[in-house]
Amino acid sequence: MTNKEAYTWILDHFAPCDDGTKQDEALGVALKALKKQTPMKPKRIITCKEIDGNFQEVCPSCGWVMFERVTTENTSQPIVYRILKFCQSCGQRIDWGES
Repeated sequence: MTNKEAYTWILDHFAPCDDGTKQDEALGVALKALKKQTPMKPKRIITCKEIDGNFQEVCPSCGWVMFERVTTENTSQPIVYRILKFCQSCGQRIDWGES
């Protein structure tokens, strides 16, 4: 069973009561942890429309900048902040595979 399948199965079989019980709290923690472990593609944000090619790739959960490409009229330079398997800000697992 994948993390995504487990997340869906838990939601289908254990509906939270929202009554503030320890069971609800534990269920929320477990679902949040499963979601963080499920790889997500970084979001691409266009940073400059005037010059083609400027973008950032940020964590899909918290928006932390993980990669940036800066293009000027003469050069194109990638600025790699960190290409990690997990976001250092929130812990979200990142899928860097081709889309």
